[in-house]
Amino acid sequence: MLKIRMRRAGGKNHPFYRVVVMDSRKARDSRSVEELGYYNPLEDPLVINVNRERVSYWVGQGAQLSDSVRTLLKNENSEHRTRRVVESFEAMLPEERPASKQQSKKARAKASAQPTVALEEREQEEAAVAANTPDATPAEIEPTTTDEEA
Repeated sequence: MLKIRMRRAGGKNHPFYRVVVMDSRKARDSRSVEELGYYNPLEDPLVINVNRERVSYWVGQGAQLSDSVRTLLKNENSEHRTRRVVESFEAMLPEERPASKQQSKKARAKASAQPTVALEEREQEEAAVAANTPDATPAEIEPTTTDEEA
């Protein structure tokens, strides 16, 4: 029986899949009857390029779609979410970091007993910066006169 499924290509930790027609008894990466397209999950947005006419031809000839190819074709035109989510990063002071689970009981007790001087200093600096910034309200501006008006 013929199956339309994905054959893996690409290197280690860099998957790239070819959508192919092959005998269901053959191994995943063995010789295929026809290559119908490709799928690159590492691109942003995901790259899916499949010849739908050839897919419908092979389905008409009795080929079965694998679950992953069926899902891929169903979601081909939808908005793909990227797996590489870029989040804003703000550095934390050592006192703000959560205690790791590998710390011993002594180390955790010592860390909790330390005064939070650095946190207080940081709050004072932020308050000073906020006090020194000018207000967002516009200052009174005197109208300018030109030589012709005078």
